[in-house]
Amino acid sequence: MSDNYKYPRIPIDSSDPYHQYLERHKKKHGMARFTTRDTESGKLYKAEWAIESLLKKHPKNKQFDTIEEVERYIKRILNSNTWAKLSNRRKCFVGFKKKNGRGFAGRAFGGYIELDRKNGNSLYVLLHELAHEAGAMHHGRTFRNNLLALVGAFLGSDIKRALKKEFRKRNLRVGKPPKPLSRESWEKRREQAKQMRMARYNQSGVN
Repeated sequence: MSDNYKYPRIPIDSSDPYHQYLERHKKKHGMARFTTRDTESGKLYKAEWAIESLLKKHPKNKQFDTIEEVERYIKRILNSNTWAKLSNRRKCFVGFKKKNGRGFAGRAFGGYIELDRKNGNSLYVLLHELAHEAGAMHHGRTFRNNLLALVGAFLGSDIKRALKKEFRKRNLRVGKPPKPLSRESWEKRREQAKQMRMARYNQSGVN
């Protein structure tokens, strides 16, 4: 999914305060494709746990018995318009873990998705991992937008609404992110803040 703003394709100059602002903006609004700290993962997992009972009894949340079933379903998803919009038709492969029942339910890396045969053999887990593979190796805004789009398309609007509600409860933002300020606007605001600080300093000195 598009981030609604194309950051300058120039080397980031860490000494440039405006570039520092752009990096902070990108991280704050969860748009970075790769981040060093996945600060919102805990909240997101809690949101998923909150709808776990709904997912378990939902007729569309298919439980996969064999890897062939998963492969057939993932092929359907990869050929969909939803996937094309999210990922430009990125290809993914899928397999089951060698040791199942413990550890992660699923994980995605480098175009490959690995599922736990006991705890991660559901359509929802597959969609979660595909949301990563669509270009969001974190749990920020871009990932959540990807996940909601996939859930709406393949599990239905009821699950999408429930998940979005849980995101909202935990202040996990979705939708289009705000655009960063232009350099001119940012510099103007920075100068205004500087003037306000100087005014407070001078006022405190008088008192």
